[in-house]
Amino acid sequence: MFNITEKMTNRISLIIVVLFAFIITFTLIYQNIIHQIGIGYPYIDIYLYLIEASRLFGIETGGYKYINFLPPFIPFLTSLLFRIGFVSEFSIFITTGIFYIFGILGMYYILKLRFNNYYSTFGAIFYGLFKINMKYVGNGLLDTAFIALMLWAIYFFILAMEKNQNYFYIAIPLAIISFFTKYPGGLIFPLMLLYFMGKTRFFYNIKKYSKGLVKGAISGVITLIPFLAYFVINKIPLGFINQAQEISSRA
Repeated sequence: MFNITEKMTNRISLIIVVLFAFIITFTLIYQNIIHQIGIGYPYIDIYLYLIEASRLFGIETGGYKYINFLPPFIPFLTSLLFRIGFVSEFSIFITTGIFYIFGILGMYYILKLRFNNYYSTFGAIFYGLFKINMKYVGNGLLDTAFIALMLWAIYFFILAMEKNQNYFYIAIPLAIISFFTKYPGGLIFPLMLLYFMGKTRFFYNIKKYSKGLVKGAISGVITLIPFLAYFVINKIPLGFINQAQEISSRA
């Protein structure tokens, strides 16, 4: 009887979180599309992402060399919507907005690792209602997308450490995709390292998890190949390296 009750509680909590995530996300996307809330100078970068998406769609636009420095993942997903006929700035609103749903779910599952259903549900809803998060939902910016991918990468990394090393196959590729969604997503790798180093018996853990980490790294390299191919085929520099060099030269 207890197991049935616990299973029902888990299901109800998940349904609440999913419904909340859909409602809050599509409400904010609707506001951006219909009422154009959030469109303006502070969000001018979305048009650069759209130009990059157009290039991936097959339309080359001259005079915008800065797009070479932009991460390609969200523009690539946006270009897929272009291919099925949704050629509009609204495509990137929808693409980035959908990631907010996954971000809220990712927060829920991370909290579930340590807390019960009630705290996890409340924490996920609280995360979804953060003003600083809602500000970037469904307006074409990349922040909610790379954070959502980071949350899921952290979740699967913890599962790999605590339950099954096969989750490294998912965690490391997600971390790489997060990086190419927005370059600050690379911060996920030091975070993973800190979690690994925080475990007791450090050298024993290196031996224990070495096989899983190597296999995860191989899956990460496979994930990395299409991104590197994009830079090589289009003969464009690695944007994050150029940005780092530019910042260093101004310091």
